[in-house]
Amino acid sequence: MKVIFLTESGKNIGLGHLTRCIAIADAFETRKINTFFIINGQNNIKNVMGKKKYKILNWLKNEKKVFKLLKDYDSIVIDSYLASKSFYIKLSKLKKLCIYIDDNKRISYPKGIVLNGNIYARDLNYPKNKNIKYLLGLKYLPIRKEFLDEHGFVVNKKVKQILITLGGSDVRNMSYKLGRLLKNEFPNINIFIILGSNFKYLNKYKDQIKKEFNLYIDPDVKKLKKIMLNSDIAISSGGQTIYELMHIGLPSVSLLLAHNQLDNIKILKELKLSYYVGKWNDKYLNKKIIKTIKFIMKYRVRKKINKKYKTILNKNDFNNKIFTFLD
Repeated sequence: MKVIFLTESGKNIGLGHLTRCIAIADAFETRKINTFFIINGQNNIKNVMGKKKYKILNWLKNEKKVFKLLKDYDSIVIDSYLASKSFYIKLSKLKKLCIYIDDNKRISYPKGIVLNGNIYARDLNYPKNKNIKYLLGLKYLPIRKEFLDEHGFVVNKKVKQILITLGGSDVRNMSYKLGRLLKNEFPNINIFIILGSNFKYLNKYKDQIKKEFNLYIDPDVKKLKKIMLNSDIAISSGGQTIYELMHIGLPSVSLLLAHNQLDNIKILKELKLSYYVGKWNDKYLNKKIIKTIKFIMKYRVRKKINKKYKTILNKNDFNNKIFTFLD
């Protein structure tokens, strides 16, 4: 069996689509199923892709070429905010098994599998359809295998390191500003910043950030995991990374950087799984961030959050759950 992935990444999109598709590919590969990616984006994703086979191609504008490539594969996985409903319908007619990755009930999907692993997925009230199988909620959350493994995160009594990770493209240009804010308030704490090469202002800020902070650009998944394990608190956006932080056990402060993250952040806030401090342009954002971090710095608070993560996420057995649609 061979599976092909159609997805996207880039300066205004980030890496979330890509990393969760990689998680699904990991699951397929455990069953000796071959995978291949066609990615609408820039060719600067080598570290993210690792040993995965892929081709960079704007598949939205090269439909004939893409459909010719699809003929050699048994199944299709598509993760996109850009593809039209008509494109999905064409895919569903082309292959027996199509898997559509969704976040917000973006369109009315044709025959196939709809996968939404977000914590709020069941609240979206997807329409009943005998031709669609829904895989909804955290037990179907696509998480890269490195974050599903046992990793032994330790809740330190004293906070020594804070991680800033606002997506592969940091669309609101917040990382450096937040780094300065934290350095001024907590001069004895190490600040680690992760940026992607899709960050629009990378050339402008790279040297300055390196001078003041610990900067990592496009770390591979093993390095990323190591950075998270060595951190005590993270500041994150509300996308895929926040779930990886939860699996590591690392308490997070979350910012709303894009409207499509709102449902995620709201539920995580209600369940006290992440401490939401506001939209990126909130007038009082800096004050909220400092106040929240001071609260999370308390050992008992971080210990409690870590314990809650283990309770909620221990049912995630994605590598097996994803294959329930084949039963």
